[in-house]
Amino acid sequence: GGEAEIYGLEFEGQAALTEDWTAGLSVAWAPSEYKTFEANFVVPYGVPADVSGNSINRYPEWTGSITSTYTTAINNTWDGFVRGDVVYFGKTFPEVDNLAYCDSYITANARIGIEKDNLRIEAFVKNAFDDSSYTACQRFSDFDGIPLEFSVLTRYQGVQVTPQVPRQFGVRTSLNF
Repeated sequence: GGEAEIYGLEFEGQAALTEDWTAGLSVAWAPSEYKTFEANFVVPYGVPADVSGNSINRYPEWTGSITSTYTTAINNTWDGFVRGDVVYFGKTFPEVDNLAYCDSYITANARIGIEKDNLRIEAFVKNAFDDSSYTACQRFSDFDGIPLEFSVLTRYQGVQVTPQVPRQFGVRTSLNF
């Protein structure tokens, strides 16, 4: 057991810049802190069990995104569109001891296409700048080959990470019915 505090502010907005062009923005700020928490499993690493004052693991203080879409009529039946998104995800800690961390990262995505009624055809790129940051990290216990004694259960720890999906290009068709 223990106590933690998290609070914050969030802003989200969209604007019609012209009749055909929209833009959006979202920003979230959510600092967190363990007020009281005894984490005895970090003691074997020379870290005090009291992790009060540390940030809550796996939750960033800052996140945000910017998006923009331009849509226009191509002819009487087809519309064309271009869309771009930039997403920011802040620094996170994999564990309550806050010794290791995953860096913040930014990804950008874009798409261009045409649509009519319930049919859409688009070309896209995800992770346009091929960012290679880790998207997530968390504590990992390795029990392989370890005698199952309570005293050693927390001795073999590591950090498990999730890599970013590399840049992807593609064409997508969708039909709504």
